[in-house]
Amino acid sequence: SEMCKETGILFRGNSDQHQFYFFEIYASGRYLFQKCNNGNCTILAGSTVEPASPAYHVGQANTLAVVAKQNTFTLYINQQPVGTQQTDNSSPYTQGMIGVLARGGLQANSPTEVAYSNLKVWQ
Repeated sequence: SEMCKETGILFRGNSDQHQFYFFEIYASGRYLFQKCNNGNCTILAGSTVEPASPAYHVGQANTLAVVAKQNTFTLYINQQPVGTQQTDNSSPYTQGMIGVLARGGLQANSPTEVAYSNLKVWQ
């Protein structure tokens, strides 16, 4: 299997409207925080071209976390805050499902492998 290209946390997901927030980490250590609505995603933080986060351990296990308080979000990689606190003032999603995602491989249908452990959700 190839190295996973992207992993992430989806949260406050609504499957009926296809709405969710998405904290995504690339294998390079770059990240994106997006708000998605029916296939259209708006980047709230991060970039695919900015320097990689120094908190990210390339090729090793990493811990991702999001603290979501009302419409304010703090992103963490390996217990270190990443970027600045984000506030969504445009009709923020207030509740929903949480999940994890892995995408990868060089071709669209090539296999990828990722392992998640110790998932914690608290209120």
